[in-house]
Amino acid sequence: ADVVLNSSLAEGLSNSVLEAMVCGRPILASDIPGNRDAIEEGVTGLLYQGVDDFEAKARRLQDDAPFRQHLGERAAAVARQRFSPEAEAEEVLKAYQKALAP
Repeated sequence: ADVVLNSSLAEGLSNSVLEAMVCGRPILASDIPGNRDAIEEGVTGLLYQGVDDFEAKARRLQDDAPFRQHLGERAAAVARQRFSPEAEAEEVLKAYQKALAP
Protein backbone atom coordinates (compact mmCIF):
# COMPACT_ATOMS: atom_id res chain seq x y z
CA ALA A 1 0.00 0.00 0.00
CA ASP A 2 1.15 3.54 -0.67
CA VAL A 3 -0.90 4.88 2.26
CA VAL A 4 -2.82 3.06 5.01
CA LEU A 5 -6.22 4.44 6.03
CA ASN A 6 -7.85 3.83 9.39
CA SER A 7 -11.37 5.24 9.56
CA SER A 8 -12.49 3.77 12.88
CA LEU A 9 -14.96 5.75 14.94
CA ALA A 10 -13.90 3.96 18.15
CA GLU A 11 -11.07 1.50 18.68
CA GLY A 12 -8.17 0.73 20.97
CA LEU A 13 -4.64 0.55 19.66
CA SER A 14 -5.11 -0.77 16.13
CA ASN A 15 -3.07 -3.70 14.87
CA SER A 16 -3.43 -2.40 11.30
CA VAL A 17 -1.94 0.95 12.34
CA LEU A 18 0.98 -0.76 14.06
CA GLU A 19 1.54 -3.05 11.07
CA ALA A 20 1.54 -0.06 8.72
CA MET A 21 4.07 1.68 10.94
CA VAL A 22 6.38 -1.34 11.04
CA CYS A 23 6.18 -1.54 7.23
CA GLY A 24 7.08 2.15 6.94
CA ARG A 25 3.81 3.20 5.33
CA PRO A 26 2.30 6.64 5.82
CA ILE A 27 -0.97 6.54 7.73
CA LEU A 28 -4.11 8.64 7.51
CA ALA A 29 -6.26 7.80 10.52
CA SER A 30 -9.30 9.12 12.31
CA ASP A 31 -8.43 11.23 15.34
CA ILE A 32 -9.54 8.84 18.08
CA PRO A 33 -7.74 7.89 21.31
CA GLY A 34 -6.45 4.50 20.06
CA ASN A 35 -4.89 6.08 16.97
CA ARG A 36 -3.45 8.98 18.96
CA ASP A 37 -1.64 6.42 21.16
CA ALA A 38 0.45 5.35 18.15
CA ILE A 39 0.44 8.29 15.74
CA GLU A 40 2.02 11.67 16.36
CA GLU A 41 0.29 14.13 14.04
CA GLY A 42 2.53 15.19 11.17
CA VAL A 43 5.45 13.10 12.47
CA THR A 44 4.45 9.44 12.19
CA GLY A 45 1.14 9.89 10.37
CA LEU A 46 -1.83 12.16 9.93
CA LEU A 47 -4.96 12.26 12.08
CA TYR A 48 -8.15 13.69 10.61
CA GLN A 49 -11.32 15.13 12.09
CA GLY A 50 -14.24 15.30 9.69
CA VAL A 51 -14.63 15.17 5.94
CA ASP A 52 -12.88 18.42 5.03
CA ASP A 53 -9.82 17.59 7.14
CA PHE A 54 -9.73 14.08 5.66
CA GLU A 55 -9.84 15.44 2.10
CA ALA A 56 -7.11 18.02 2.75
CA LYS A 57 -4.77 15.50 4.36
CA ALA A 58 -5.47 12.84 1.72
CA ARG A 59 -4.61 15.38 -0.99
CA ARG A 60 -1.37 16.27 0.79
CA LEU A 61 -0.39 12.61 0.92
CA GLN A 62 -1.31 12.21 -2.74
CA ASP A 63 0.64 15.26 -3.88
CA ASP A 64 3.72 15.21 -1.63
CA ALA A 65 5.83 12.07 -2.15
CA PRO A 66 8.75 13.27 0.01
CA PHE A 67 6.33 13.95 2.88
CA ARG A 68 4.78 10.47 2.47
CA GLN A 69 8.23 8.93 2.60
CA HIS A 70 9.21 10.96 5.68
CA LEU A 71 6.05 9.90 7.55
CA GLY A 72 6.68 6.26 6.71
CA GLU A 73 10.32 6.38 7.78
CA ARG A 74 9.50 8.07 11.10
CA ALA A 75 6.62 5.66 11.72
CA ALA A 76 8.91 2.66 11.18
CA ALA A 77 11.53 4.08 13.53
CA VAL A 78 8.97 4.75 16.26
CA ALA A 79 7.38 1.32 15.82
CA ARG A 80 10.75 -0.40 16.19
CA GLN A 81 11.40 1.57 19.39
CA ARG A 82 7.99 1.65 21.10
CA PHE A 83 6.12 -1.35 19.74
CA SER A 84 8.74 -4.05 19.19
CA PRO A 85 8.00 -7.57 20.45
CA GLU A 86 10.79 -7.10 22.98
CA ALA A 87 9.28 -3.86 24.30
CA GLU A 88 5.85 -5.46 24.48
CA ALA A 89 7.20 -8.50 26.36
CA GLU A 90 9.01 -6.21 28.80
CA GLU A 91 5.79 -4.29 29.52
CA VAL A 92 3.84 -7.53 30.04
CA LEU A 93 6.48 -8.76 32.48
CA LYS A 94 6.31 -5.47 34.38
CA ALA A 95 2.53 -5.77 34.62
CA TYR A 96 2.81 -9.33 35.97
CA GLN A 97 5.46 -8.30 38.47
CA LYS A 98 3.30 -5.41 39.66
CA ALA A 99 0.26 -7.69 39.96
CA LEU A 100 2.20 -10.28 41.96
CA ALA A 101 3.94 -7.79 44.25
CA PRO A 102 2.81 -7.96 47.90
